[in-house]
Amino acid sequence: MTEKLTKRKKPYHYTESGLNNIWLSGIYEDEDGDPVIPNPIQLHKEIAISLALLKRRLNGEEIRFLRSHIGLSGADLARKILKVSPETVSRWENNRQTMDRSTEILIRIMVLKEIEYNDYEIEDLTDLNNQAKVRLEAKFSPRGKRWNLAA
Repeated sequence: MTEKLTKRKKPYHYTESGLNNIWLSGIYEDEDGDPVIPNPIQLHKEIAISLALLKRRLNGEEIRFLRSHIGLSGADLARKILKVSPETVSRWENNRQTMDRSTEILIRIMVLKEIEYNDYEIEDLTDLNNQAKVRLEAKFSPRGKRWNLAA
Protein backbone atom coordinates (compact mmCIF):
# COMPACT_ATOMS: atom_id res chain seq x y z
CA MET A 1 0.00 0.00 0.00
CA THR A 2 1.42 3.35 -1.07
CA GLU A 3 1.00 6.27 1.25
CA LYS A 4 -0.24 9.51 -0.26
CA LEU A 5 2.15 12.41 0.19
CA THR A 6 1.43 16.08 -0.34
CA LYS A 7 3.90 18.94 -0.63
CA ARG A 8 4.04 21.14 2.49
CA LYS A 9 2.93 24.69 1.88
CA LYS A 10 5.02 26.18 4.69
CA PRO A 11 8.63 25.49 5.67
CA TYR A 12 8.96 22.89 8.41
CA HIS A 13 10.68 23.94 11.67
CA TYR A 14 13.13 21.06 12.05
CA THR A 15 13.66 21.03 15.81
CA GLU A 16 14.42 17.31 15.72
CA SER A 17 17.95 18.32 14.70
CA GLY A 18 18.53 19.74 18.17
CA LEU A 19 18.89 23.20 16.62
CA ASN A 20 16.20 25.82 16.99
CA ASN A 21 16.97 27.67 13.76
CA ILE A 22 16.66 25.08 10.98
CA TRP A 23 13.75 25.18 8.55
CA LEU A 24 13.11 22.72 5.70
CA SER A 25 11.33 23.79 2.55
CA GLY A 26 10.21 21.74 -0.42
CA ILE A 27 9.40 18.62 1.60
CA TYR A 28 6.30 16.46 1.68
CA GLU A 29 4.00 15.35 4.46
CA ASP A 30 2.01 12.17 4.93
CA GLU A 31 -1.75 11.86 5.33
CA ASP A 32 -1.43 12.64 9.07
CA GLY A 33 0.45 15.87 8.35
CA ASP A 34 3.78 14.48 9.55
CA PRO A 35 6.82 15.62 7.56
CA VAL A 36 8.63 13.12 5.36
CA ILE A 37 12.29 14.00 5.43
CA PRO A 38 14.29 12.41 2.64
CA ASN A 39 17.89 11.39 3.30
CA PRO A 40 18.25 12.76 6.85
CA ILE A 41 21.90 11.66 7.03
CA GLN A 42 22.77 13.92 4.09
CA LEU A 43 20.67 16.71 5.60
CA HIS A 44 22.60 16.55 8.88
CA LYS A 45 25.87 16.52 6.95
CA GLU A 46 24.84 19.73 5.13
CA ILE A 47 23.75 21.35 8.40
CA ALA A 48 27.09 20.41 9.98
CA ILE A 49 29.05 21.86 7.05
CA SER A 50 27.01 25.08 7.23
CA LEU A 51 27.71 25.39 10.95
CA ALA A 52 31.40 24.60 10.58
CA LEU A 53 31.76 27.36 7.98
CA LEU A 54 29.98 30.08 9.96
CA LYS A 55 32.06 33.22 10.32
CA ARG A 56 31.15 33.75 13.95
CA ARG A 57 31.50 31.89 17.24
CA LEU A 58 29.35 28.82 17.74
CA ASN A 59 26.70 28.70 20.44
CA GLY A 60 26.09 25.77 22.77
CA GLU A 61 23.44 23.96 20.75
CA GLU A 62 25.62 24.26 17.63
CA ILE A 63 28.61 22.82 19.50
CA ARG A 64 26.40 19.95 20.73
CA PHE A 65 25.12 19.30 17.20
CA LEU A 66 28.64 19.19 15.74
CA ARG A 67 29.94 16.97 18.54
CA SER A 68 27.08 14.57 17.98
CA HIS A 69 27.54 14.74 14.22
CA ILE A 70 31.15 13.59 14.48
CA GLY A 71 29.96 10.70 16.65
CA LEU A 72 31.39 11.61 20.03
CA SER A 73 29.77 11.70 23.43
CA GLY A 74 30.53 14.73 25.55
CA ALA A 75 32.74 12.59 27.79
CA ASP A 76 34.68 11.13 24.84
CA LEU A 77 35.22 14.57 23.29
CA ALA A 78 36.41 15.84 26.66
CA ARG A 79 38.70 13.00 27.67
CA LYS A 80 39.93 11.44 24.41
CA ILE A 81 40.23 14.47 22.13
CA LEU A 82 40.45 17.71 24.09
CA LYS A 83 41.89 16.54 27.43
CA VAL A 84 39.37 18.61 29.42
CA SER A 85 36.75 17.55 31.92
CA PRO A 86 33.31 16.41 30.73
CA GLU A 87 31.90 19.24 32.85
CA THR A 88 33.78 21.74 30.66
CA VAL A 89 32.12 20.36 27.52
CA SER A 90 28.77 20.51 29.30
CA ARG A 91 29.34 24.17 30.18
CA TRP A 92 30.16 24.95 26.53
CA GLU A 93 27.07 23.15 25.27
CA ASN A 94 24.84 24.88 27.82
CA ASN A 95 26.25 28.37 27.11
CA ARG A 96 27.69 28.68 30.61
CA GLN A 97 31.29 29.00 29.36
CA THR A 98 32.79 30.12 26.06
CA MET A 99 34.86 27.56 24.18
CA ASP A 100 38.33 28.88 23.35
CA ARG A 101 38.95 29.67 19.68
CA SER A 102 41.53 26.98 19.01
CA THR A 103 39.21 24.28 20.35
CA GLU A 104 36.35 25.64 18.28
CA ILE A 105 38.52 25.60 15.16
CA LEU A 106 39.50 22.01 15.92
CA ILE A 107 35.82 20.98 16.16
CA ARG A 108 35.10 22.71 12.84
CA ILE A 109 38.06 20.98 11.18
CA MET A 110 36.91 17.62 12.54
CA VAL A 111 33.56 18.18 10.82
CA LEU A 112 35.17 19.27 7.55
CA LYS A 113 38.12 16.84 7.43
CA GLU A 114 36.62 14.45 4.89
CA ILE A 115 34.91 17.12 2.82
CA GLU A 116 36.47 18.76 -0.18
CA TYR A 117 35.39 22.35 0.08
CA ASN A 118 37.36 24.61 -2.26
CA ASP A 119 36.16 27.88 -0.76
CA TYR A 120 37.12 26.95 2.80
CA GLU A 121 40.08 28.85 4.21
CA ILE A 122 41.35 28.51 7.76
CA GLU A 123 41.87 32.29 7.91
CA ASP A 124 38.10 32.75 7.76
CA LEU A 125 37.77 30.89 11.05
CA THR A 126 40.39 32.89 12.91
CA ASP A 127 38.52 36.21 12.74
CA LEU A 128 35.50 34.98 14.71
CA ASN A 129 35.47 37.59 17.46
CA ASN A 130 34.21 40.51 15.33
CA GLN A 131 31.28 38.56 13.94
CA ALA A 132 29.73 37.17 17.13
CA LYS A 133 26.29 38.67 16.41
CA VAL A 134 25.72 36.90 13.07
CA ARG A 135 23.13 34.09 13.34
CA LEU A 136 22.52 31.06 11.19
CA GLU A 137 18.90 31.15 10.13
CA ALA A 138 18.94 28.44 7.53
CA LYS A 139 16.43 26.85 5.21
CA PHE A 140 17.31 23.57 3.54
CA SER A 141 15.47 21.90 0.66
CA PRO A 142 15.91 18.48 -0.94
CA ARG A 143 17.33 18.19 -4.46
CA GLY A 144 17.28 14.58 -5.53
CA LYS A 145 19.19 12.62 -2.91
CA ARG A 146 21.04 15.72 -1.62
CA TRP A 147 20.06 18.59 0.62
CA ASN A 148 20.97 22.14 -0.34
CA LEU A 149 20.86 25.42 1.47
CA ALA A 150 17.78 27.20 0.09
CA ALA A 151 18.15 30.72 -1.23
